[in-house]
Amino acid sequence: MLMKNFFIFVLLFTNSIFANNHNGCLDKSINLAYYEIGNIFSSDAGRFTGLDHDVVLEMMKRSKCEYHPIVMKRARIWNEILNDGLVDITTSAILNQERLEKLWIFPYMQLKHKVFLNEPSKKIKKIDDFMANQNLKLGIVRGYVYNDFYNKKIEELKVLNRVVEVVDDKKLFEVLDTQGVHAVISYPIVYSKYKKAKNTRGKIEVFEWNPEGSFVPAGMAFSKAKFSKEKADVWAKIISDMKKDGTLEKFMSKYISKEETRETLAF
Repeated sequence: MLMKNFFIFVLLFTNSIFANNHNGCLDKSINLAYYEIGNIFSSDAGRFTGLDHDVVLEMMKRSKCEYHPIVMKRARIWNEILNDGLVDITTSAILNQERLEKLWIFPYMQLKHKVFLNEPSKKIKKIDDFMANQNLKLGIVRGYVYNDFYNKKIEELKVLNRVVEVVDDKKLFEVLDTQGVHAVISYPIVYSKYKKAKNTRGKIEVFEWNPEGSFVPAGMAFSKAKFSKEKADVWAKIISDMKKDGTLEKFMSKYISKEETRETLAF
């Protein structure tokens, strides 16, 4: 009986190792970092809500991996995940070449950058109008990557000391029309949560100043230092399956319109 139990233990242990080597899990609980970004993710009163949280819960359910959620400022997340630090996975990661060198990034949506302009600046209708007015400042979130069009404009404005950087999107809309900030770059799904912020006075006008369109792919980012290509492929399939079977569409329709959902999934 003792020998039989021993062989059962060995079999279970071996199967556990085999399974772990053929799924997306790590040998430890996965550290997954969220950041505050309106209806994409919020941790108001310690309660996690938003699109990213919905997606993560479903991913983890399908993967059967253990994970530990963390809420951080975006700039710190990038420092941790790009330098083999605390963070193993993060959400809503915009793709760029630097990140792709150290991360596996699997898109699950595309986001549209728009410019939110406050009422005192209502005569500004085009990007050229804004750039030409030396009295106007632009607000951005520290650590964010925007599309090429807006990144170029941001760098030009930084040279002129016309950029105000804040820690997250909630603060971004709080400083709009205060502290000398006249416009911010964000997403409609984010603004929908913060548009009633008490520090935002008057009417906000929304523009798309990028003539080539402002869609950028955003995905779940996995540290290459932690996840092998084989493990990353498991997660890529989970995300792909969630798009194919309508799960992503179901989640997104909770926060945005049917038309916006269609655009967000058109990648």
